[in-house]
Amino acid sequence: MQSEVEKTAGISGVLVAAHELKAPLGVIRQLALTLQLAESKAMRTRLESQLIRTTEQALKQVEDLAKIPQLQKEQPVFELVSVRAICNEVIHEVRPLFCQERRRLQVAYHNRTKVAVTNQNLLRSVIYNFCTNAMRYSDQESESQLTVQDYHDKIRVSVRDFGPALPQSIWRKLQGGHINQPLPVAMRPGSTGLGLYIVSQFTQVMRANFGAIKHVDGTSFYVDLPALEQPGLAL
Repeated sequence: MQSEVEKTAGISGVLVAAHELKAPLGVIRQLALTLQLAESKAMRTRLESQLIRTTEQALKQVEDLAKIPQLQKEQPVFELVSVRAICNEVIHEVRPLFCQERRRLQVAYHNRTKVAVTNQNLLRSVIYNFCTNAMRYSDQESESQLTVQDYHDKIRVSVRDFGPALPQSIWRKLQGGHINQPLPVAMRPGSTGLGLYIVSQFTQVMRANFGAIKHVDGTSFYVDLPALEQPGLAL
């Protein structure tokens, strides 16, 4: 049987998830109401695009959460994955979100080792979560940075934001290896707590290292992927 501490922790995690999933629903409702009052075709088109993007983003998070119980039962399929190709797919997907929020995303590829041994769908979700979290916690005068580089015998994908500092308690949990439930993150309201939980669960089954680097003016979240030298493969 579950202890009272475990039950309390579980309830807390559910409340965090519910609170964070409520936010995009509120945005969707407001966009739908505003759309009804739109006076021009251009405004309606812009609002419809925002409505679709916000809905898709919320659906992705729900789908990621739904994957976790199944991943705990069955190991995902591992394959040779071009890390840059996955990053390019995510960048193409999140660019409109960054533009919608008047944010910028810079990309830098420094890795000589191009191929990782991982699951491409889970990796795509991890990078997507990194990017959307960074988007929320960088102001309009700053830009987030996605970097891919060699790190010892691995490929490191990191996303740097310029938001509020990551609390010491959360950083310590990441240093311990993983996060077992959604956690509220002080100074970073929104979806970061839920996003970190999703990334932590995915990287565990990916056999990848997940961590964070604290900066004076923000945080870099990263994932280290098992690398494989395959010079003949397409980038």
